[in-house]
Amino acid sequence: MEKLLKDQMLEAGGLAALTICESLLVALSEKGILDDDEATLILEDAMNSHQTAIGEGRAVLLHQAAARLIRLIMVNANSVRGSSKLGSPDPESRYNIDSE
Repeated sequence: MEKLLKDQMLEAGGLAALTICESLLVALSEKGILDDDEATLILEDAMNSHQTAIGEGRAVLLHQAAARLIRLIMVNANSVRGSSKLGSPDPESRYNIDSE
């Protein structure tokens, strides 16, 4: 039971961090502090950090999952805006979502 609660808190912490970071990127972009290219670079840097992370077993799987999640955020940002401002005209191919 205690392990389940600890796992839930870790998942909730990850979700909260993701939500805060995503909200910050949106707010900074909307206020003109970051342009779309800068926001894209931030997301790409985060994605690349996870793609190149080293480790074994569960740690590697966690980094791979994080990289895929960041790619999905980038693609969804494009579809929500109805343009390719945060990526290429075909973001699915640029970020290779189906690989891994």
